Parts: sequence; structure tokens; C-alpha cells
Amino acid sequence: MQHVLQSYPSYLVPILETALFCVGLVMIFLWPDRSKQLVDRLLAGLSGRVMTTGRALLVVGLLAGLGNAALTLIQGPPIAVVSDEWSYLLATDTFASGRVTNPPSPHRALVGENTLGTPTYQSKYPPAQGLILALGQRLGGHPVVGLWLSAALLAAAVTWCLQAWVGPQWALLGGLLIALRLGIGSYWNQSYWGGSVAAIGGALVYGAVRRLTVMDKPRLRDSLLLALGLAVLANSRPFEGVLVSLPAAWMLLRWFMGLAASERRLATVRVALPVAALLVVTVMGIGYYNWRVTGDPLKVPHLHYKELYERPSEFVWERQPGAMSQHVIVERTADGEEPSWWSVGLRNGWHRIWLVLFLFLSPALAVPLVFGLGVLRDRSLRPLALACVLVLFGHFASDQFYPHYSAPLTAPLWILAVVVLAGAYDWRWRQRPVGAGLSLVAIGLVVISLLVQVPAFRPDADAPIRKRLEFQQDLEDRPGRHLVLGPRSVVYNYNPADLRGAKVLWAADMGAEENARLLELFPDYERWWMEVYGRSVELRPLADE
Repeated sequence: MQHVLQSYPSYLVPILETALFCVGLVMIFLWPDRSKQLVDRLLAGLSGRVMTTGRALLVVGLLAGLGNAALTLIQGPPIAVVSDEWSYLLATDTFASGRVTNPPSPHRALVGENTLGTPTYQSKYPPAQGLILALGQRLGGHPVVGLWLSAALLAAAVTWCLQAWVGPQWALLGGLLIALRLGIGSYWNQSYWGGSVAAIGGALVYGAVRRLTVMDKPRLRDSLLLALGLAVLANSRPFEGVLVSLPAAWMLLRWFMGLAASERRLATVRVALPVAALLVVTVMGIGYYNWRVTGDPLKVPHLHYKELYERPSEFVWERQPGAMSQHVIVERTADGEEPSWWSVGLRNGWHRIWLVLFLFLSPALAVPLVFGLGVLRDRSLRPLALACVLVLFGHFASDQFYPHYSAPLTAPLWILAVVVLAGAYDWRWRQRPVGAGLSLVAIGLVVISLLVQVPAFRPDADAPIRKRLEFQQDLEDRPGRHLVLGPRSVVYNYNPADLRGAKVLWAADMGAEENARLLELFPDYERWWMEVYGRSVELRPLADE
């Protein structure tokens, strides 16, 4: 099978899920009473065994975390394939070593894509994903433990958020579904690419805001969790984090303005001041990190990377015809006249909305949500819908997109879906209770989809990246140190945080002059050349060239 990046949404997977959904609909229309009985037993069982808030969080967290651990035992840990994963692993190695960043790279051929080589050697991405992976590496000796933690915290955080918006039964059911769908069954935790951390931040924000605005007296704990959620968003997906936080801020402001004078004083002490204090600390921390990595507290690594290696292309209107990346690895060209930026955004945007709905929810939840938007008559749910609209339409303007970009809206989207699912329990057709069975369809579809995609969670045995790892291990076992050169078209020049201490270094072929300069920097290293012919990879001494 293919890497998890392509395992969903390979068009075969949505087709399969849609077909299963249609089969499920036929079954609940044929046997509506039996379906309702099964759902009643399921909800009664959930209520009888897991009623307390803490126990529910423990159950869904263990399901997601141990489920990921089980897949690791069966298939081995995820294998980094795309450049973003290697960049996150560089940050992981750096943080796990107790450093904020690393000395500059001695040569740009050693620096992979999406990685800074100067003024320091570090990932260009915000630090949150690297930090959770580094925690796993310190606790269990491998970054994959960080993925187990991410999955467990994702399922628990969204369940905690759901508990503030829906009843405990439906919150637990939603938590179990998300543990399977996103905690175990998506590339978020079957690769190092991320997604769960930003989703955790969004869940903390909307779970805390809901509790603060409906309780008689706001609790300091919820204020601190709100601030923590905002800090996580700022350090994982800042653009989408701002968009998803705006409706939450409006909820909080409207609640505050509706309080009496005495209540406002209490809210100021328990909500406004703690949140503001932690946000100031967050901003200071971000400034410190920027200063250590880029030398400027106001310049984030991502922006510095753009200045060093490529023309701006974060948004469709920034794209320049024929723009080509200046990074050593990536060569992009544009043939012919490019379409207008607004047509590009419009064309891509609808595809991205479909992608997010199907990946996050599956058809069993996405389709009822689309047809059940009448729930927005409840004014309290409208900020959730607004958050989804802001983030999804924000991606109309994004020049690039992958589903984990929308991770901050996981909680708002799942709250709406579970509210619709709970409301569908009473849907009837010709006096027959057909709506209750949608919960069974959702469970069955999520489980089957997970099982179908499990083989796609690791690259094929003959994938070039596996050969690269085999070469790495073989050279590690040899005496001395080794420097491997490879073609620029192959993105394999990803190295650990300690370049000078590494036993094996990988570098991109940059021509005779630059190669000679590189070899002068490492005179005592044995030199190798990695040749790639399609899926065939060979390693031989450089002297044979």
C-alpha cells in the first residue's frame, strides 16, 4: 500500500465509505425498530458503565492511545516520508536534547526542505508538534510515544469539550468515534505530520468557553484551560487558530457584557486577568523562541524560511507566475499562463471543504450534518458554525492545503455533528424511527474504514524511503563516520540535530564546486553516493563515480 498521506483520501476510500453509508441507510429503513433497540441498549450501556466525567475521558484516551500503540507493535513505528515530518523530527531531536535550537549548518547541502540552516539549524514550523514528540522521546525513547500521547489527549480533549455541549451519553459516543476516526484511523497519529495538537487546542478553547459562559460562577480552572488552548493554537496552527478563536472570543465578550457589575468584578478576577496573564507569558515565550531561532523576536521561523528560500506563496494572491522555490531541494516551474488567484481559490476551496468533512466526520456524520443544519436555530450553536465557516473559507485563500491545516476546528465540527446525531434519534419517516439507527451506521462505518486503511499506514516494503533507512542502519553499524551524497531530486538529505556529532550525514548533490567544498568540511568521513532509479535505490562508494 501507500504512505498514509495517500491512504486517505484516495478516491477509493470515500467511494467505499459512501457505499457503506448507503447500505447502512437501507438497513435502518428496513429494520428501524431493531436499530432503535440496539441504539437504546448502547446508550444505556454507556450510561451505566461510564457516567463520571473523568472516567469517560480515561476510557476514550486509553482507546486512542493504546490503539495507536497496538498498531506500532504490529506494523512498527511510522516512517517519515514527507519533508514536513523530517522537519518536525529535527525539532523533536532538538527539544529532546534540551536545546531550543542548534548551531547553523556548516553547509546548505545538509539542510532538508522546510528546515532552516541559518542563522540556526532548526525546523521552520511552530514548536508545539515537536514538543509533544520530544516528550514522547524522553519518556519512551522514540517519538512514536509522542503520537500515542497526542492521540490520547485528542480523544480526551474533544470528549471533555463535548461534555459541555451535549449530554454525557452522546459526549462519550462522540469521543469513542473520534478516538477511532482521528485518534487511530487518520494520518494525524500514523505519521509525524501533526494535526492532533492543534485539535487539542481548539477543544480546550471551546470546552472552556462553554463552561465559563453557562455556569453561575466561572471557575479559575476553566480560565486556565482556555488560555492553554489559545497558547497551543498559537504554537501549532496560528492562522487557523486565530480564525477559530474569533467566535469563542465573541461568546466570551457577549457573556461578560451581560453580567451585572458585581459579577463582572468576579469574572475579571477569575477569567480576564488569568487569561491575559497566560497570554502575555505565551507571547513572551514565542518571542524568546523566535529570537533564539531567527535572531529576531518578531520574526517567526516560517517567515524567515520564506525570505531565505522562496517567494511568498502562503495565499493565492501572493503567487507570482512562474515562481520557483530557491531551496536547494525543490525546483518548481510554471508552464503557460496561470489562472487568476480568485478562480484558483474558488476551485480549490470547495474540494477542501469536502475533504475536511469526509476525513473528519465520515459520510455517516457529514451527510446528516449537512441536512440537519436546522439545529442552528439554537443561538448557542451559531458561533460553532461561524468558526467552521471562517476556517474553511480561510482555506479558499490558502495556496497549499492538507486536512490537518483545519485541525483547530475539530471540536466545533464534532459538536455540531454530535448534536445533529443526537437530534436524529427522534427523526421518523412514515411514523417509523429511522433516525436512531444513524448512530449504528456511524460506528460501523468508522470501524470498517479504520480496518480497511490499516495496511496503508506504512510505506511498501520496497519503497525507496525504506531502503534509505536500511542504508542508515548499515552505515551506523560500520566503523568510522560516513557522508552520503544523493541527487537533488530526491529529498533524503535530512539529518539529526547534532550535525557535528552525527555518525552518518546525508547531503544533496550541488555540483562539483559545492560538493568539493562540502567534502573539505568533513575530510575524515567515508564518502558514499546514493543512486535512485525510480523505486530502485543503490548505495556505493563515491570513489566509483
